Amino acid sequence: MSEATLETVKYLTCSASIVASLNIILHSGGAKWKMPGRRLLCWLSIADFATALSGLIPISSPALCQLQSVVGIFFPVAAFCWTDCIAFYVYKIIHDPLRRGRMIRDPHRMFQTFHLICWSVPCVVCCVVLFSGHAGGDPRWQRVVCWLDTTEYDDKDTRPMLAWQMIGGKAIETVSFVLTIVLYFLSIRRLSKQENFWRQSRAPEAEEGASGREEYGVAGIGDDVHTVQAQAYCGAIFLHFAQVFQLCTLLADTNQPSRRGRSSA
Repeated sequence: MSEATLETVKYLTCSASIVASLNIILHSGGAKWKMPGRRLLCWLSIADFATALSGLIPISSPALCQLQSVVGIFFPVAAFCWTDCIAFYVYKIIHDPLRRGRMIRDPHRMFQTFHLICWSVPCVVCCVVLFSGHAGGDPRWQRVVCWLDTTEYDDKDTRPMLAWQMIGGKAIETVSFVLTIVLYFLSIRRLSKQENFWRQSRAPEAEEGASGREEYGVAGIGDDVHTVQAQAYCGAIFLHFAQVFQLCTLLADTNQPSRRGRSSA
């Protein structure tokens, strides 16, 4: 894939992500901010917005390359953590009806824990990459972005490069992808069972049916859960596919310089 094509894809994906993230952020204020699900989506969108901006940082100097490397690791990892927090939130309010009301009415403690996880984990990852001297770029397989400096390793042995890719965010991405799918699958299955049980056991009268639905935990979830679940799941899928596309593009160019060297020789 040519460098011009990679540049075009980079700017198109970054621009689309900026527009989509801003749309969610700007529509999360006011009364919607009181809804924990909407607030979670807003923080995820902030991380996605910063991730897209990091892709637009010019890499015209080693210092800017290092800056893009650190920022480009920090915010994607934070976005994956927020994706997991959204999945956990949906799972808890569906599977734990006793705590659901408290989590929705007073989510302050929950958000404190989420913020601690979602900002400390990427900070640790960035510190490991930065202080180990691996923040930067490798022109052998990173032509339009700066992610990891692996120039000290021989390109014939890709194991150290893959190991640092896992340390630089791919391990968290993989865990996040699996965890998100598992939590949403369990949540959807639980909702389906609750809905079917309510339909089979509801009384003919509308009032009794409504009270029965609320008793078994289907009511009270409403738009905040279904909307957040759908939007967060779609956002997670698009984010993961974008990261996988970037990784495949980088790996496709890993051995390209060495092949050129052999052909010229």
